[in-house]
Amino acid sequence: MSEAPEPVEVFSLAQYLGEEMDERGWTSWDVAARMGGKDLSLDALTVDILLAVQGVPREKVVIGADMYRQLERAFGVSEGFLEALNAAWERYPDRRAAFEAPEDLFSGGFVATP
Repeated sequence: MSEAPEPVEVFSLAQYLGEEMDERGWTSWDVAARMGGKDLSLDALTVDILLAVQGVPREKVVIGADMYRQLERAFGVSEGFLEALNAAWERYPDRRAAFEAPEDLFSGGFVATP
């Protein structure tokens, strides 16, 4: 059995989340509300942190399985999708798409109080 071909380009979790949030007109609070967690403030902060640190070239940002499942629930994607997206980002650093965090990330564009 042959190995799967390497991707031409990989995208960061932050890029996926940021673009989806922008297209849907969601803030981090909107995502947190859809995640189904127990602490809306903590979930919103976690989304903000993921948006901020994932866009920076880093070798590893540890995200737990529960967080992946909650984010997948919020965005309506299949289980394992976001984890696979992040795994590809980590595995193929030479294939990473250029990513810039949205200019309004911390000026009210994404972050909003409930």
